[in-house]
Amino acid sequence: MERKYKYYPEDFPELKVKDIHYGLVFDVYDEHTDVNTKISFITKEETSQIELDAKKIEISEVMSENELTWKHDKKKNKLIINFKKSVGKDKAVTIQTKNTIKPTKNDLEGMYYDKTPSGAPPQMITQCQQWGFQKLTPSFDSMNGKATYKTKIIADKRYTHLISNGNIAQEGEENGKKTITYVNEDVPMAPYLFFLGVGTWKETNRELEYANGKKFNLQMLTLENATTDATNKSLEILAFGVQWINIFTGAKRHKDIAKRKEIFDLCFLRDKLKAQGKEKEFQEAQSELVKLSKGVVFGYEYSGDVYREIAMQNSNFGGMENVGNTTITANRMLPFKEMSDRVFSYLLNVKTHEFYHNLNGSEVSSYSPFDLWLNEAITEYTTGEEFISFASSIEDARLDNVSRIVMRGGTFDEDTGALGHKMRPEGFNMPDELITGITYSKGPEFIRMVKLVIGEDKFYSALQKYHEKYSNSNAKTQDWINTMEKETGISISKMADAWLNQTGYPIVKINTKFDEENKKATIEIEQTGFEKDKHWEFPFSYAIFDKEGNKVFENIEIVKDQKATFIVDNVKSIGFFSFNRELSFYGKIEYGATENELLLQIENDDDVIAKYLALYSVIEKERMVALKEKNFAVDEKVVDIYYKLLSNEDLMEKLGTEIISIPGGVEDKYLRHYYEELYTIGKDLRKRIATKYEKELLDIYKKTNDKKFEGEYVEKSFKEIKNRSVKNSCLGILSELETNKVNDLILKQYRGADNQTDKLVAFALYNDSNAKNRLDILEEFEKESIGNPVQWEQFLSLVSRGDAKDTLAQVKRIKASNTFNITQSNDQRALLMGFAMNKRKSLLTKEGLEFFKETTIELAKLNEYTTNHLLSVFEELEYMKEEELADYVKVLIEVRKELSFEEQPSVYNNIKRTLDSAPRAIKAYEEKYEKLKL
Repeated sequence: MERKYKYYPEDFPELKVKDIHYGLVFDVYDEHTDVNTKISFITKEETSQIELDAKKIEISEVMSENELTWKHDKKKNKLIINFKKSVGKDKAVTIQTKNTIKPTKNDLEGMYYDKTPSGAPPQMITQCQQWGFQKLTPSFDSMNGKATYKTKIIADKRYTHLISNGNIAQEGEENGKKTITYVNEDVPMAPYLFFLGVGTWKETNRELEYANGKKFNLQMLTLENATTDATNKSLEILAFGVQWINIFTGAKRHKDIAKRKEIFDLCFLRDKLKAQGKEKEFQEAQSELVKLSKGVVFGYEYSGDVYREIAMQNSNFGGMENVGNTTITANRMLPFKEMSDRVFSYLLNVKTHEFYHNLNGSEVSSYSPFDLWLNEAITEYTTGEEFISFASSIEDARLDNVSRIVMRGGTFDEDTGALGHKMRPEGFNMPDELITGITYSKGPEFIRMVKLVIGEDKFYSALQKYHEKYSNSNAKTQDWINTMEKETGISISKMADAWLNQTGYPIVKINTKFDEENKKATIEIEQTGFEKDKHWEFPFSYAIFDKEGNKVFENIEIVKDQKATFIVDNVKSIGFFSFNRELSFYGKIEYGATENELLLQIENDDDVIAKYLALYSVIEKERMVALKEKNFAVDEKVVDIYYKLLSNEDLMEKLGTEIISIPGGVEDKYLRHYYEELYTIGKDLRKRIATKYEKELLDIYKKTNDKKFEGEYVEKSFKEIKNRSVKNSCLGILSELETNKVNDLILKQYRGADNQTDKLVAFALYNDSNAKNRLDILEEFEKESIGNPVQWEQFLSLVSRGDAKDTLAQVKRIKASNTFNITQSNDQRALLMGFAMNKRKSLLTKEGLEFFKETTIELAKLNEYTTNHLLSVFEELEYMKEEELADYVKVLIEVRKELSFEEQPSVYNNIKRTLDSAPRAIKAYEEKYEKLKL
């Protein structure tokens, strides 16, 4: 039987050894690295054979105190060692190996070349997530192969830094090269967390002092384009997150919130006073911190001497924790003046996310990739939900997370698409396939639901016990479930089984009744969307508002059955029901609210998410009518609703325009792929708003453009971001008028912008406009972007996702230029992935589809991870337009023919999975072309 996936859970057994230690020596040259490794371990059972993982390395020698023979099976990526005499149980064994590594520019796992500063020796870093360590040395390269390390690096004296895990034990010189030895022998570390880097970086340090007085060093290693101002701000942002983790995590994080906030603020005031040399005030702040901290239970405390962030230019991942050494893609490591607002929140979260991985991911590590969700879901819930709520606001953080779930192409769509996977997957072809919205969005939502079911007091206490119990070891999914149940006395096994072991989400059909005479409201719910005997358990939040828009009742029920009924007494009148408030469960509701009820809800609901989803319902219904009647225009009331919300100063100041950034499609699985028609509907709506409210929009634009904000850096930044979103939404709507007056306003913003977001928005609008000098501005911005990695990535993304008639021609021109580097992941994502996601351009034209095919083949041979993102445009192939299906299948078949399972297993298998999920598309292909055989 053909295996659907390359790897299954049974491929990850318990290791036959324990107490692993690596003694590593890396002798680094420009084109290769010689590695000398001593692996010591204790056997768990009598054995005559040891298998080590070894991939894409040349092994020259294998030795041991025990006589042996060895063979490197390159097809299976195994070093097989046979002892002439069996080694008994609980025996110490040492194996010494010598091998050579040859770094590349495009294989971003193992050791590879990163961007090298001018005049410096080749910059080289490692990426060991998930199986990169075996590309460095023969090893037990599995998540459950935790080990201690002693690492010596020998490299060119011109390098400013030689970096690895642990504390520095020794520095010196050897054969005209410099050496440094790191020791990490106290805390066992999974191999995927190993890091080695030799490079030329600018170093900046900042002391971090906890409220209890413990100190360690925060260090930034940045590239040559880093400014002092951006680096210092980046350190401030990192310190902001690190202090939050100490003060606001742990078993009692939800207690003494006001006091914790006071401690948090006082820590930064103390640091400021110390920097200013105000000794008296500094000592007073220290004393106050000691006083305030009495009785407060703090959270995670870093144990190392240095915590380091290292800039990398080329990586599949935005950030990667490596126990004390976090690599972050350089374009998102510092708040460069060229950084867009969209990146700021990401930058804030990624720094805090990766630091929290020191606890949840490094000290407590998942057992195998099948438990990867556990590393990421707990971490992302903690930082992406709770931390961003602290840094910005609860409503802001929640809306940002929910919008990523419900948007077209978001987590809901991914979850039910051809390449969707269970949170605890059935299998995979490469671990990078699990770096998805399912892991990073659905996973945190599951953690949030468990907290609502258990209650925050018990939840936080149990989570702390989990981290304590599995500290310095590995945990399986069931270990986490068992701990949560034992510590809380509440069973979550059935709930976890449904959420972790099936794809999709609950669709909750709701029927309501109101007995006006007896003042009784009845809510009947029935869930669908689950496999047989595996219905969902979830928290269901709801509220009732009266006809004046006042909330008269609110509750959360824990749904454990397929059907449930809730009765609410003493209800005088009902204006509307508010369901799934704050998105209490990851899923959708089907409820026949009337238009008047939805309009009243948009006006009065005090829950941001329910208000957002009500607006979505109104607009989605209008889009459906427009599609079915083929008039491609929504009702005038939508024009007025949109403007009314946009002009609501209090709402915009609180949330920015995220609340009105409604996904551009419809719920219908077939009609959502009418890309051109939906684009026309959206464009018509914007033009009608602009036509009707031109003067008012110009007034809002001017008012927001002139607005100034005060406050500390992070707080002030979030205020400015929300304000800019309003200003630029007005400009975007006005651009639909296509008048010289508006074009001049756009160009004025482009020329005079004092922040990058204003400049980028103006450039994108002007590039899509009818302005006669559009191409001159395109050329100007392109020249300005070349040589600036941050702005170059932005330029590529804006051009590839644009609406201009010559978008494909511009993308082709840029791809063929000397300035575009297809081996760089940032270039791949910005230009090629950006164009693929621009489906009107990439899928609906013959030329666009041919370009998509050619670039997918080329990219698959360089980077499977990025290529899989390109292929996601066909996740709903089965539901795409009938007349287009045959040609889409043809493209996928032609791409697959150019690849192989041996060289590109992930892309090769994922194309088959996509086609297997689309019998309607296969039928269309066979009717037009030929019988299909995969």
